[in-house]
Amino acid sequence: MADILDDPEASRLFHSVALELADTHKGLDKERVVNVLARTVRDIHGRPLTKWPKVKRPADSKVKLLPLVWFSPSISEALQYLPPDEALALFERDELERLRIRQLFTSYLGSRDAPLYTIKQCASTINKLVRHLKDNRRYLLDTGYPRTVFKYSALLTRNMVELYPVRWPSGVREEEGKYSYTWSMARWNEDGPECAYEEAPLAPGLSIADAAQLESLRGRFYEARAEVLRTLVLCLRGDDPEALWRRTKAALTKHLSADEAWFLLRMDSSLESYEFAQPRSPLSARGAMSALLTLAGHCEKELRVGTMDKACRALGELVRKDGRGCPNIPFSSYYEVVGTPEQQRVESVCDMLAELEEREEQFWGEYEQRVNSALEEEFRTEVTVTRLVRPGYESQYRSTIETFGVPGLMTAEEVGRILSVPAKTVMNLYRSGELTGCIIGKKTVRFHPKDVAEYIERSRKAQGTEGDDD
Repeated sequence: MADILDDPEASRLFHSVALELADTHKGLDKERVVNVLARTVRDIHGRPLTKWPKVKRPADSKVKLLPLVWFSPSISEALQYLPPDEALALFERDELERLRIRQLFTSYLGSRDAPLYTIKQCASTINKLVRHLKDNRRYLLDTGYPRTVFKYSALLTRNMVELYPVRWPSGVREEEGKYSYTWSMARWNEDGPECAYEEAPLAPGLSIADAAQLESLRGRFYEARAEVLRTLVLCLRGDDPEALWRRTKAALTKHLSADEAWFLLRMDSSLESYEFAQPRSPLSARGAMSALLTLAGHCEKELRVGTMDKACRALGELVRKDGRGCPNIPFSSYYEVVGTPEQQRVESVCDMLAELEEREEQFWGEYEQRVNSALEEEFRTEVTVTRLVRPGYESQYRSTIETFGVPGLMTAEEVGRILSVPAKTVMNLYRSGELTGCIIGKKTVRFHPKDVAEYIERSRKAQGTEGDDD
């Protein structure tokens, strides 16, 4: 810490942040804040800094950037919920790593990303999805889109209600639980005459051959998905993880060849699952095949590890569903629960989840190998084997630590400090889509450092002012 504070640039930054916080939070001791900042500063990889990094900037650069450093846990965030002396005492008294982990998991449990279902609730929700798919079968096979709204889980809506659509609608309207789609002959985001579905242009980047193959596979993939979902329900209710994977694999190999499975996985990875701008929900970055495999993995993981089942049971009545069917806790930050009756229960669950992280990572690594081994050895292979790159299955699993805390998510104010712009500008970048953010709780927006770093890199390249770090 002494080395960091001895560096003039680091000292200026810490005192500038402390002064800014003191202007907002009356009675805040700036020197105590500086010491807390020096203890919580981290590099881009989440490692505590003991030496201040230097940044080389081109002489003609018009952008003045600070080193890519972050504060985790964040005293700035704590001050949004706690009185100044109480916040500082918490950072000076508690073990910082434990504080950081509790903040990460509380943010996760308060987000829309945590599948906070017991095993019984998970089975019930998937069973509702089976009925939804059956009710929407004709429209899914014709267009890839559902006709009715699945209102029981926004998580499953993002991942599991579409069936490889190949054309983008120019408009989607929801009324009384039903969707109506408008098709246009113009390209996406351009004005043009309305038309029938068959006359609408293909999604950008999708070739005619790939579109034709996706449409030809819809019927069999629909049957595979329905059979897998029914299997998940039965195995969840029967507490049978061994049968779950065996029967899931049997359903997939029954309906799809290895070439077809690899083709769908290639679509998932290369076209990022057609992230349509639809008003009903933000869609997942995974495609239908990957999403189905990941859902099966999640169900098996719950039967073997029980992460979300245990958390849900321990949190009890604290778990609530928002208006879009996402179960979460009504806190976007650990500091919200400090000093409340819920603090001990939330802390206990966060500590439990941290202990289960290693088992989750181990499971997903093994599961990914198992799926890819089946693709290589147990799916039937057509006479003409594809010679395209076969990407295989990637579980897309990112631990809570990776997603929410390597290092921690940042506020708009903290991002603004790095970019030397006001927080309002950061939020404008988020709303325009230039800077990726995530929603915690009902409407709190936070930013992952890696997304900020990518935005900075894009800005450097756009302005021709790329620089290298020492």
